[in-house]
Amino acid sequence: MKLYRGSTLVATQQVKSTVVQYNFASKMTRPGVYTVTVRAIGDGTNYKNGAVSLRSNEKKK
Repeated sequence: MKLYRGSTLVATQQVKSTVVQYNFASKMTRPGVYTVTVRAIGDGTNYKNGAVSLRSNEKKK
């Protein structure tokens, strides 16, 4: 997952496939409009990496 403020990358976080939500609030330290993208990472054998998602709905801080 990648967190952006506007077009600036703020943070990247890798999580296990069982995670269904993640809180980036501690990384949202400056005022701005934040969005997130996600990408599934394959195992290199049975599964390929997925495409990067569209950006999430905006969250203003």
